[in-house]
Amino acid sequence: SPGQQAVRDSVNQNIQIKDNIDVKAVMAWKNYQFDYREVPIQDIILELGRWHKKRPVILIEYNLPFSLICDRNKPLSEVLIDLNKSGKAKFSERGEYLYVEP
Repeated sequence: SPGQQAVRDSVNQNIQIKDNIDVKAVMAWKNYQFDYREVPIQDIILELGRWHKKRPVILIEYNLPFSLICDRNKPLSEVLIDLNKSGKAKFSERGEYLYVEP
């Protein structure tokens, strides 16, 4: 049904139906985009780190809410410029690390 998602447990193979999922986020992933709306910065940075093969270093409150909507192929340097525009934190890339600082 619309707004539901079937999720299979990898251990016991049971299928659970989740209600009220974020359809925009699921469709964004399918369409090769990041779509984060007011989620903890930790979630965004961990995903960006995995996607761009960077090790996140988060030096601010992990649960600080942020939003980011962009193409997953957008260069990391451009994504960081967009995040820096928020003024909530400083985002930078240094070698293999992805920093979030006050």
